[in-house]
Amino acid sequence: MRLRHIPEEGKKLTLIEFGEELLRLGDLDPVYPILLPYVAQERDKCRRTILAYALFYDIGAALYLASAAAFWPGVRIAALNEAKNPTPDGTRWPRGAERRHFRGEKAVSAVDALAARFPTPENLIAELIEPGGELSEVMVRLRGLPQFGPWIAFKLADIGERVLIAPINFPSILDHSLYASPLFTIRLLAAQEGITPEEIWNRTLSHFEQFQAPPRYERNCNSQETETIFCKYGSYLKGHYHLGKDLKEIGRSLKRWGYRS
Repeated sequence: MRLRHIPEEGKKLTLIEFGEELLRLGDLDPVYPILLPYVAQERDKCRRTILAYALFYDIGAALYLASAAAFWPGVRIAALNEAKNPTPDGTRWPRGAERRHFRGEKAVSAVDALAARFPTPENLIAELIEPGGELSEVMVRLRGLPQFGPWIAFKLADIGERVLIAPINFPSILDHSLYASPLFTIRLLAAQEGITPEEIWNRTLSHFEQFQAPPRYERNCNSQETETIFCKYGSYLKGHYHLGKDLKEIGRSLKRWGYRS
């Protein structure tokens, strides 16, 4: 799985080159292989980790909170993020860039509402994601939760299918209800070539169907992986993402919280 062509210095990778490198490096969704061992060994811990990761988007913090004797009180402390209740290393509780707005009273109120509805936190994942169904159905269930928008709903459905083997059906046609980032990239590339977004989507999907999908590698890549490639490629074009960025950030997070990468 090697690039057929490396652009000259200063030139951007094409979408295909970029996507192939994501797969080769293991940087498509590098949190997924970290979660995978817990599925068979400690499924409830895996569920709690996924939930905490969805809230804060920091895998080290998510693993720490999932291991706590009292999950919701720990999550509430992290949501409050007060100087008087720092992390074990004395710093503020982290937020991944994707969850940078999960702060303040809205975050605390969301945690309180989730705790009231799901006193056993792993039940949120077990009841809303693992039963599966059409992607749209799963996203509706998840978007009924406070502070769960279209981006995190899609990501949780993806984690559910890839990590927990939830029977979720992702449509192969271009879904114009996708959240803004991948749609922007698809439309941008289509406009540059003078073709339809559907043509860009179908061509890219067809190309990546030849590669096996991480982290289980039991099926070929489909619309899930294609969506992630478009999402990350858009950030790459804007200069907000470089290949290997997520791998490095996850490694730093695991090290900070005392986990091996």
